Amino acid sequence: MTTQPIGAPTQTRSYCTDIPARLDRLPRALAIAVFYAFGTGLGGLIGPTLFGALIETGVRLNVLYGYLIGAALMIFAALAQARWGVAAERRSLEQVARPLAQLGDT
Repeated sequence: MTTQPIGAPTQTRSYCTDIPARLDRLPRALAIAVFYAFGTGLGGLIGPTLFGALIETGVRLNVLYGYLIGAALMIFAALAQARWGVAAERRSLEQVARPLAQLGDT
C-alpha cells in the first residue's frame, strides 16, 4: 500500500465509485447496439433475398428495379440524416444527447 502526502490530490477512482456512471450509459448504449444490430440484420437478410429473387427471374429490368429501390432508400437515409442528423464526431455520448435518467429534468 502506498501513502500520499497529506493534501495531495488523489488521481485514482475505485471501481465501486465508477459503477453509477457506467450504469447510466448502459441503457443508451444498449439501445444503440440493438437498433444497429436490428438494422444490420434486416438489411443483411432482405438484400440478398430480394436480389436473389430478382436475378432468378432472368429479367434484367427487375434487377434494375432492385437497384433503384436501393438507391431510393439511400437517398431517403441521406435526407433523414441531413434533417435530423447530429454532428457527433470526436464527441462523447453525453455531449451528443442527455442521459436517459435526466429526461424528466428540465
